[in-house]
Amino acid sequence: MGILNKRRSDGILVRDIDPYAMLLPYVMRGRNESAVYYSKQIDVTPALAFLADRKEQGDYVTVFNLIIAAIKRTIELRPKLNRYIAGRRVYTHRNFEVLYVVKRSLTDTAGDSIARVVLEPSDDLSAVAHKVNDYNKELKEGMEKGDDKLMKLTSWMPRWLLRFLVSLIRVADFHGILPKFLIEMLPFYSSIWISNLGSIGADAPFHHLYEIGTTSIFMTIGKIQEQVVHTPKGDETRKFINLMFTLDERICDGFYLIRSLRMFERFMAKPNMIDRPSSDEESQKNQNHF
Repeated sequence: MGILNKRRSDGILVRDIDPYAMLLPYVMRGRNESAVYYSKQIDVTPALAFLADRKEQGDYVTVFNLIIAAIKRTIELRPKLNRYIAGRRVYTHRNFEVLYVVKRSLTDTAGDSIARVVLEPSDDLSAVAHKVNDYNKELKEGMEKGDDKLMKLTSWMPRWLLRFLVSLIRVADFHGILPKFLIEMLPFYSSIWISNLGSIGADAPFHHLYEIGTTSIFMTIGKIQEQVVHTPKGDETRKFINLMFTLDERICDGFYLIRSLRMFERFMAKPNMIDRPSSDEESQKNQNHF
């Protein structure tokens, strides 16, 4: 292993890649330089009815759980979204991992902790909800993770030492030699980072991407709002949610991205489709349909 190493513990090198896509990381070297922004207002009225039915059956699933499950299913069917740039090369994540911030309590002085949930292809909507909700509960009950301890330790370091360590991490990450335990500990390595601002009654802004780490997608979720919609049957009050995406355009082209986001919107409109198993043939059919 050395500075010419192409292997990474958290990713698989993409070798069959378009020459233009291979050149992009050299032209646009940073994620925020390469960022594209996409906003979408989604009618969640059908989703809320779906979740209410699940709750009556004893399966408690939140809108946040549903969004995570929908984006997970989309990425499974549209795997280019699970790519990232490291060392000017394109890699695919080995897993689907989601990061998000959990506030330990709704007070100004309460601390934050960054949740990192690894989801398996076999995880259906209920499994996603259980993993996320159980993890949130543990954090709010005071569980201290490795990254929490690391941040406490580094907060006591002199500035010169902290700058040196962060620079060392950047160099090691660029060359693919960052130890696996650090990748699993540092809160910058994931398929997607989600900020659920709706949980504190706020709307969704666009968010930057982190230059360190491997996260190529950042999603913010706004609060649920009611709107009057004009329909052929008359005015109807429905519930909407604003979602804002920031994506590294180097991982896929615009055509692929728009079709993928349309698939995600479809899953949100028809949540029962999330748990539907699909063979390769059915997956291709779904992709063409969306």
